[in-house]
Amino acid sequence: MLKPVQLFRRWRDAAGPLFGMNVPAAPFSEIGAIMNLSKHDAAQPRADELCHSIAVTLANSEAGELVKAGGAAFVLDLPGFISVGTGAYLQAEGIAPVLLLASFYYANAFIDGRSSLPNLAYYGAILGGYSAEKGLAFLLERERLPYPEPDKLALIGQFDNRYALGEKYFPPFEVLQVKGIRALVDVRPLGEEVLPDLFDYYELAAEAGFDIYSSRLNIPFK
Repeated sequence: MLKPVQLFRRWRDAAGPLFGMNVPAAPFSEIGAIMNLSKHDAAQPRADELCHSIAVTLANSEAGELVKAGGAAFVLDLPGFISVGTGAYLQAEGIAPVLLLASFYYANAFIDGRSSLPNLAYYGAILGGYSAEKGLAFLLERERLPYPEPDKLALIGQFDNRYALGEKYFPPFEVLQVKGIRALVDVRPLGEEVLPDLFDYYELAAEAGFDIYSSRLNIPFK
């Protein structure tokens, strides 16, 4: 198993020199839960076949062709372990994964990372470096902002590491436009609503001149 800092560099390098700076270091903290990840768990990816299937489906869709041509970017708002695995397989389809999972995973935290960490380690170890891919896929974790809000009493004694995505997590709109990206493709399970934080980001993107498209996955998973 690679050391946390090595995994962080792998994910950052896969995003490329322009977007690697957006990859958060928090999940790879050496005082976080990743230090308790066993070699066995790091070698056992979750939902590998499903992640591969989603990646192939997205890459070969109409939206996927636009992304691979550099005119749009996927925004995968899925359970973290699914986003991570799908992003790794999208790299093989000519789409660079930009990891935006930003939780500081910790034992007894609201988001403890038990589901995402094995995939961060497994796929991080096999990722290739950036190969000047035109396409981009931003990888989000759906768990970042539970909706609806849980009972406050349920949070007593837990480290609250939830977070709301904002414009600061993504590359500046001007940078995306210089790269030729003019649209964002929201990817989520069929029947799930866009969370308030991402809805606000899409509103800002639309005001900046981006088209917002939607891709719904008719696949049962949690």
